[in-house]
Amino acid sequence: MLQIADLASHARFRQTPEHPRLLARRQPALKLVISASHPRNRQLPQFADDLPAALSCLTSLGVSMPHRLTRRAALSGASAFTASAVLAACSGKESSQPASDDPGGLEKRSITVGAIPIIDDAPLYLAIRDGYFKAHGLDVRVEEIPGGAAGIPRLDKDLDMTFGNYVSFIQAHVAGLPLRLSSDGFQAARDTFGLMVAPGSGMRSPADLRGRTVAVNIRKNILHLLMLSLLATHSVREHDVTFVEVPFPDMGAALKKGKVDAAVMVEPFITGAQKDFGAEQLGELTEGPTENLPIAGYASTALWERRNPNTALAFKRAMQQAQHECADRHTVTGILPSYTKIDRQTAAIVRMGAFPSTLNLTRVQRVADLMLRFSWLREKFDVTAMATAV
Repeated sequence: MLQIADLASHARFRQTPEHPRLLARRQPALKLVISASHPRNRQLPQFADDLPAALSCLTSLGVSMPHRLTRRAALSGASAFTASAVLAACSGKESSQPASDDPGGLEKRSITVGAIPIIDDAPLYLAIRDGYFKAHGLDVRVEEIPGGAAGIPRLDKDLDMTFGNYVSFIQAHVAGLPLRLSSDGFQAARDTFGLMVAPGSGMRSPADLRGRTVAVNIRKNILHLLMLSLLATHSVREHDVTFVEVPFPDMGAALKKGKVDAAVMVEPFITGAQKDFGAEQLGELTEGPTENLPIAGYASTALWERRNPNTALAFKRAMQQAQHECADRHTVTGILPSYTKIDRQTAAIVRMGAFPSTLNLTRVQRVADLMLRFSWLREKFDVTAMATAV
């Protein structure tokens, strides 16, 4: 019988240069994917229930399993294999996780990502312009979306991944659409979000918003949540205010024409409204319980990641590089005019948050806890359920 350690040297198996993935062909239409001692085996908990049957299947195929490859060891990542692929081989069917034959190991080379033309997405556009995606074998096309929540229903349809706020991602996951958080995107900083009013509004604090109309780009998203936190500090309840949806680019005009009394705005639209008609800031949305709050990131469905693990990993690594580069303000101001409607002069003075290069789920948990505080969740939600497996 073949030992796992002997597979690489056996004539029926080959190993790709970049990935320790071993492919076996029992029939022309049959591929068995076996992975040993590799970090990406963190995806295995998704297939925990299949492991006993898969172990038996490997034995039937003539592969002797080391004694240490128990269920517990496999799930810890010490030595493992893709159980679903093994079971597919036993049944004579293709795995739902396609194995790529190209040297890069990517299941998909061309992907479409939903994004919003705001500062938060600067790393994505930088990664495209400076070739970070291409360096990892990816061709990334951007599909513009009006808000983070708008991209989620399009996943696994015309979008492979989408930029979005963490509130919308958590809501979708809890509602029954399993998502995987691939990359962090943007973190709040002081004055990066503003509760703006027209000059001469007569309002002096958020407490004056009772009975007024406030614009948000999408209701029940991260900015709506930030607004509720601000109102709560001024003893104003959600039902005391009327929230209406207005796209970011249209908020300044709506405020100027008196269609809304206040608007929850982001850069570069805050600076634009101040320059255009002297808009004033009524309140700071990122202080106290919302200080340095994680705002948005990138996600795919769990199914998409399971079918395209190498593509997901390539995207994640390219974004980590781009996020790191965006720690330099000049890098961000240099890319902004290429995908937003602001010139270089305005880009140089807009307020910016941070672009974390790693995804910290402990930080993202703050968002879920804030949602629970305002009854947007029925019970406490553990965001590690959305952790990427690559």
